[in-house]
Amino acid sequence: AAGATGATNATNATAAEFVHPLDAPFHPSLINTVSFLVNMFIQTTTILVNYIGEPFCVSLRNNTPLLYSVVGAYVLLLTLLSETVTALNQSMEMVPIPVELTHLIAAAMVVDLVACWLVERLFAAAFPARQSKVALALAGRGPRV
Repeated sequence: AAGATGATNATNATAAEFVHPLDAPFHPSLINTVSFLVNMFIQTTTILVNYIGEPFCVSLRNNTPLLYSVVGAYVLLLTLLSETVTALNQSMEMVPIPVELTHLIAAAMVVDLVACWLVERLFAAAFPARQSKVALALAGRGPRV
């Protein structure tokens, strides 16, 4: 029929012929490239901003594996976004991003990182973490328990 829909065609296909979109071969696109870059940024920023550090954990400066991982992720992200190493972008099956969109994404990432960090610090100051008497005693800053 001239007005056949995808649903009609799907009912005529056998289970062996149907290919689920997740099983289909990957085709690079601008949406996939931007989505990967934004998701990588969000995950790295979440780790960086939400890392508590002292007094509950080692400070980020002293946690060199985590610090190097975060810095490395941001360097990789900037390298991919700026397309300075085209072979890397090609090996990751990324498509070229228009210059205007690159600038918009970079600006949004900087604003997001600064805003998230400021909000985290504001709430940390407004709602300071409480330590138990046992933790204070173990740190030598409170009465012995």
